[in-house]
Amino acid sequence: MPSGIRGKALLPAMESAYDQYWAAADGSAAVVATSVRSPGIIHLVTWTNRPVELVGVVLDVDFQKDQVLVATAFDGDRVRVRILDSRSGKIVADSMFRDSIGADIGYFSMRLTEDGRSYYYIKFSDAGARVVTMRDVVTGEVVATSPAGIGDVDDVVMFSKKRGILAAGGKAYLWGERGPEMVRLEPVIGWINEIIEPNGSGIYAVRGRAGWGVIDSRTADWKLVVPGLAQNLTVDSNYLIHLSVVGESPTLSVYDFSGVHPRLVRRIASSSARQEEVACTNAFGMMISRDGKFSWQRALPIAIP
Repeated sequence: MPSGIRGKALLPAMESAYDQYWAAADGSAAVVATSVRSPGIIHLVTWTNRPVELVGVVLDVDFQKDQVLVATAFDGDRVRVRILDSRSGKIVADSMFRDSIGADIGYFSMRLTEDGRSYYYIKFSDAGARVVTMRDVVTGEVVATSPAGIGDVDDVVMFSKKRGILAAGGKAYLWGERGPEMVRLEPVIGWINEIIEPNGSGIYAVRGRAGWGVIDSRTADWKLVVPGLAQNLTVDSNYLIHLSVVGESPTLSVYDFSGVHPRLVRRIASSSARQEEVACTNAFGMMISRDGKFSWQRALPIAIP
């Protein structure tokens, strides 16, 4: 096996004009759809176990800690949602319901809460508003809907059925048992329309039309506010990775949230690469793809005064 590869699996040939695959943030597992035609074939691949085969046409996949949600669509408006242990491949919950879910409504079709007990999605209400619906993973019954009076929901990340963060009407809200609490408005960020999945890190970043920031979930205030458009924001353990573009040159900035206050710890600006050549990033640098070849550009540490 080539150096650096922890495991591999042989799957059937892909029966599609394009690849369909989803990977866990830590690389421990992946879901691969080898056939997107009804009835559809899906495989859960892990490091240590044989691939687990499921039947269905994928609507969405979401990894949370040691679980993975696989939502599949049936004729009409029927949806089947299976929750699997992403280490063993064992199905731990299986439910079905009827509802209209559109992949083009927001940034995702369906997500699993961090505690693994509910899943949620954005839909259009009878009045035409974008609202959040949450369902129990075992029964598929509705357990919560987004609070009224906050406007159309653009994005949402839920930790449980009683706690999460909403982007609605250009503002950010903490969603808790006492109802929605609006995060202080920040002109530097502007209209907020996206929440970055925290992947269990406790880093709650949002993207706006003018800038981006990180919310303190205890105080409904800001831990970090940064002006300027963010081309890409990702969270990896205690780090937040920010990719911006000045002219055509990508700049990678890495913030460490392990302490009391966030710190800018690494940065690299590539004058030799263009934005579309950045294949991937992490807390230590970025991979550049050019002319069929890959090169690694390491982010340099920032001197601490």
